[in-house]
Amino acid sequence: MVQWYEGRFSIRVAGNAVRVIKGVDSNYTTMIDYIQNGKPLVVAQWAITADEGNVGDIVIGGEFVDGAVATRQGFHAISPGQRYVFQNIDITQLWADSPTTDNAAYFGFWHDLDA
Repeated sequence: MVQWYEGRFSIRVAGNAVRVIKGVDSNYTTMIDYIQNGKPLVVAQWAITADEGNVGDIVIGGEFVDGAVATRQGFHAISPGQRYVFQNIDITQLWADSPTTDNAAYFGFWHDLDA
């Protein structure tokens, strides 16, 4: 069965990257196993939008992502209000950081747990 999932994450402290999968809304009990056990979860499309009120970018990358402008490391930066869609990506391996504290983003994706 294909289901729509959504979530939100915040970078509470600049320089402290967060795992994006942890932002999946806790009402989606079908995702608990992926979130707690780090099982791979490859989705065809994962859409993310940075909050319009952010000061600075949200940087998406792997475990060592760094949002600081001088030492930036990651594979995509999303400006405030900008939306981006990633194709065929394992969302359990995505991390996010920001050069400023309290930036946030929200996301959504379709997934077939029976596939």
